[in-house]
Amino acid sequence: MAAFIILSFGRDILDNDRVGAAACARLGLVSINGAGGRDALRGLAALLPILLTGLAAPACDVAHAEDMGSTPAQGVVAPPAAAESTISSLIPALGDFKKGRLDRGVDFELDYIQDTFGNPTGGVKQGASYQSVLYMKVDADLAKLAGLTGASFRVNAYQIQGCGLSAYNIDNFSNISSLEARPTTRLYELWAEQKLFADVASVRVGQLAADNELFISEFGNDLYVNGTFGWPNNTAENRPSGGPGYPLATPGARLKVTPNNQVTLLAAIFNGDPAGAGFTGLEQIKDLPG
Repeated sequence: MAAFIILSFGRDILDNDRVGAAACARLGLVSINGAGGRDALRGLAALLPILLTGLAAPACDVAHAEDMGSTPAQGVVAPPAAAESTISSLIPALGDFKKGRLDRGVDFELDYIQDTFGNPTGGVKQGASYQSVLYMKVDADLAKLAGLTGASFRVNAYQIQGCGLSAYNIDNFSNISSLEARPTTRLYELWAEQKLFADVASVRVGQLAADNELFISEFGNDLYVNGTFGWPNNTAENRPSGGPGYPLATPGARLKVTPNNQVTLLAAIFNGDPAGAGFTGLEQIKDLPG
């Protein structure tokens, strides 16, 4: 089994709170043809119908996508930061239910994120695409649930729908949308963590993704929708099965040491071929459920 080992060093220079909140509905227009002013004007003229037809985009041509070769570089989906107006605040009974679960050490999270993009010019074909992700997560504080001080547990999954513009229209390496992945219901992370030495260190073991803690800027991921700000091309294209990044997680272990609130040290080891697909480009097909 190949192993993918990562060492990371970070120094916080800003407050830990995220800057801004990730949008739950996002619209975008991408024009690949850069031939000059006339093409730009044509692209702008095509904007309105592209956006209006986004939700009615045609069904995915799966055979066409599979013929395109290797999967484009993967992005990462991070759950939206908490906004002031939430479903829990609008429906008090739901808020009371969540508070009751939190008091017992269990946190449920359900987020829906949607992208509509179009390419009026360029690419291998023109059109619009719609893709969305239903993000489901359960966090458990095992200190409250089972009296295990410093222990926690997480399981999360994605329900991915629609077609990606990169796979079906553009055929490029850097995904237009960070949500882009093959439509399916997929288990993502499943891990247990133990904090040690008054929370100075923590060990996490289970099915992990390297992108969430080791590669992704929380500020870039909140402010931009392009897959360039997700799992990097050099890792996705040069690792078997694209490496341990969205939408694939893999068995691994991670050690985190935080000697103070400005310095964080991370070391991790992962299965080097998450789907066992090598460099065939079939990783999302061979590991469809995660």
